[in-house]
Parts: sequence; structure tokens; C-alpha cells
Amino acid sequence: MGEGTTLPFPSPVTDGTFAGVSNATFARGIGALGPFEPAPHIAVAVSGGSDSMALCLLAAEWCRRQGGYLTALSVDHGLRAGSGDEARQVAAWLSARQIVQHILPWGGTKPTSGMQAAARDARYRLMESWCRDHHVLHLLVGHTADDQAETFLLRLQHGSGPDGLSGMSAVRELTHCRILRPLLGMRRTALRYYLGAQGQPWLDDPSNENPRFARTNVRQALAGGALSVGALSAAAGRYGQARIVAEDAADQFLARHGRLSPAGFMIFDGNVLNNAPQDTALRVLGRTLTAVGGGWYPPKRQPLEDLLARLGKDPAMSKTLGGCRIIAGAGGLLICREARNLPGPVQITDVTAFRWDGRILIKPDATAPRDLHIIAAGDARWSAAAVTGPAHEHWCRLPAPVRPSMPVLADRFGICAAPLLAYNKDRPGTMENIRKPAVSMTFAPRRGLSDPAFCVA
Repeated sequence: MGEGTTLPFPSPVTDGTFAGVSNATFARGIGALGPFEPAPHIAVAVSGGSDSMALCLLAAEWCRRQGGYLTALSVDHGLRAGSGDEARQVAAWLSARQIVQHILPWGGTKPTSGMQAAARDARYRLMESWCRDHHVLHLLVGHTADDQAETFLLRLQHGSGPDGLSGMSAVRELTHCRILRPLLGMRRTALRYYLGAQGQPWLDDPSNENPRFARTNVRQALAGGALSVGALSAAAGRYGQARIVAEDAADQFLARHGRLSPAGFMIFDGNVLNNAPQDTALRVLGRTLTAVGGGWYPPKRQPLEDLLARLGKDPAMSKTLGGCRIIAGAGGLLICREARNLPGPVQITDVTAFRWDGRILIKPDATAPRDLHIIAAGDARWSAAAVTGPAHEHWCRLPAPVRPSMPVLADRFGICAAPLLAYNKDRPGTMENIRKPAVSMTFAPRRGLSDPAFCVA
């Protein structure tokens, strides 16, 4: 590490596929990832490596030309001796260029396995939280064409399907900001020669040479020249374009044929899934099961294919998959959360909002009594006061398979309210009992039915 690594500066080098690095090429690349607000405040993830240092310098110049403002974010993982010194070295380099930097420490207990994935998750969590707290909408990260080629090969080795082989999206939407990857069309070598022209050193992370990590071995194979970074990155781009078309088809299908209830279940009329192209039907099923089941990822392709085949053969089937019940009948196809592996009772203790079962956003307010519990309705009895009110009436209107997994509020007398059904207000004065106590519930799964569109650099 020390004072950092530098290269002598001849002309920028590429493999003939990617443009050289300049403020003009960067401006074109980042402009394609907009729109941006006037005078944008941009955050940049800066580790001190060559990719992130080049990104920071390019983005700083672009921000100045937009009349905007740039903040560099560096995460100190604290995983090895000297990590704090490295962060301070980066701070000194950036300070000399009038670039503001914040160092975000990763505290707490570190995992004993899966360290790379845990560190990556911590990085994004810390930076997204900073963006949320400072009202920053755009977070730039320094993934390059080399990283895209490595990702393509790693996923190919693991047997990924077409979506996985599309690699990294140039834009990724988080809850509080957008991740932008404006360097996906640039080579690392070209970025290093750009840094040389700027007289800017960088740090080399020794973990990038550790053979224990699969990405290291792939990186070394690419460095040997037997495989073309340009060709692999272009292949990922072609898969990405196909993914965009397929995702749009699934979006259109869901908009036309799916009826998602605010209570968190889906109904498809008739046999529309069986009549759809297989890829579209599988995507729609995977998305629906993920959203309704509150999961992060859809089931594997083979179980989805088995489910689709069974739907074509059995017009009255019932099956579970991905934490959901799938029930076919004369009225169409019902997909709802199954009444297994649901959270236990959760007591309302403060006004902190949280997501229940990965799918229901719960927000208590200051007036909510602290003797309330959130439970799955299951076979719990309703209180005498609530059973004669509108909450129970609307609950009874739900399809029977939906009711057991419905979150409700209970006190010592039994179920007293079903705030998730408050959208059913049909006349003034009907829902007072549902709105007391003051706990709101909204179907807001971790993964929605329609993810932000994939973006090819």
C-alpha cells in the first residue's frame, strides 16, 4: 500500500472495444443514466483503488460543470491492520483536490464465513443510509468492463440462466437512492492511465490477489489474455438486452391479467398463464411468489416449470411453493401467503416502523397502546367488540385461504383490528374501529411485482 501505486503516462490503452477515458466520454456515459436534478448532489463510493479513484475524479469534474456537489464515501471495514490508515490516505488525496470525504466505519461483530458477501452488504447498507440521511439520490460505484467480464464468467461457472448472464445493471434502484455504474463501458487499464495523466496514485487491495476467492482466479485468467474482456462484456450486454425485452413482456402481462389485492394476494383470471409464452409465464409466477411470499428471490426455475406444467394439467390443483399457496379453480388462480413459518406475536413497544413477514410495512404512532400484539390471524378468536364491527366484516370478505396469514392486532380480549384492510372504507364513519388503535399496515413486500428495469451501459 504505502504511498500508493502510479503508472507512467503514455496514451490511454484499451482493447479496441472500449473508448478511452476522458471527461467527455464520462459525461456521455453518466448522461445516459439520468435524469439528474439541477445542480445534483452526487455520492461516490471510494475505496482508494484505481477504479474508484478514477471515478471520483471524473465525477467531481462532471459535478462542477453541472453546478452540483460531490461527496466521496469510504467504508472502513476494520478487517485488517492498517485499514484506517488507508482511509486517511484517501482522505488526504481527496482533500488536496477539494473533494469532501466521509469515512463510514463498519462496526459490530464480523461473520466468520462469507466475509466478502457480508462486507459488500455492509458497504451498501452504510452508504445507502448516509444517502438517505443527507437526501442524496445518486450513488456512483466504480465497476468497470473488467468487473462485468468477471461477473459473467463467475455466473457462467455457477450455471446461471440468461438473467444472471446479463451481469450488472448500469442502474440499480435501492430504497433510498439509485446506484449508478457509469464505468461499465471502460477498461481498468484505461482508467489507470487516466490517473497517471492526473498524477493521482491509488491503493492496491491485497485481497484482490488472494486465491481463496473465486473472483481472484477469474481475474487472473482474464489477465492471461486467453479470454477477451471486450467479448465477454459484450456478451453480457446482449443477454442484458434480451432481459430487458423479457422483463417488459412480464410487466405487460401483469398489468393486463393480474389483480393484486392491497391485502397482499394475487388473482389471475382463467387459464391466462397457460396461454402465455413460457418465459413470460415463469417470470410472472416467480415475481408473484416472491412478492406475495415476502421473499428476496424467486423459486428456482425447475420448480416453477413443474408448477406451470401442473397448472396446465389440473384445473383444480392446490400446491405450495415459495411460502405461498397456489390454488386453481373455476374462478381463476389464487396466490396467497401460506399459513406456515409466519412470525410469532410481535408487541408494539414504540413508533418504529418495520416490515412484518417480509411483506407488510407496519407503522405504529404515538397513540398506539403498548399492550397490543401483531399476530397472524390463524385460528385466533376475535374480541366481542371487534366481531360486530367493520374490521371483522371486511376480514370475512377475504378468500378463505387468505385469512390465516393475515396480520391483525390483538389485545388480551382477542383480535381487535385489521389495519391492512383499512383501504376498504366504503362510507364515512365505517372504519373508525379499524383506525383505532393507531397502527397502519400496508402491503409493501421486499421485492415488488415489477423491479426497476434492467439497464445496459
